[in-house]
Amino acid sequence: SVSNPLTFNLAAAMESAAHLHRLRDAAIDVWREWLVVVHKPRRLAIVKERDEHRKRISRANANIAAGPDFSLALRNNGSIANWGVEYLTPLHGTQGDFI
Repeated sequence: SVSNPLTFNLAAAMESAAHLHRLRDAAIDVWREWLVVVHKPRRLAIVKERDEHRKRISRANANIAAGPDFSLALRNNGSIANWGVEYLTPLHGTQGDFI
């Protein structure tokens, strides 16, 4: 019996497609492994460092007053920062330079 060349080519094409799917799946597995082993710990370390930095910065400034329209904070260098509705002027009766 003579085999049909079209059938042979179809079988080869199907085998080739299956091989490509296996290669794709293997590449996805390698990428997922990299995400878990390499990227995730790096990302967690970056997030942890950023959070610790934010905590250090927030602890560096002490909130000394707040109201519905303003806030005052003591800075590391001893100066007072104020903001709110009247942020351009210091509170009435307060002496000194304000930022």
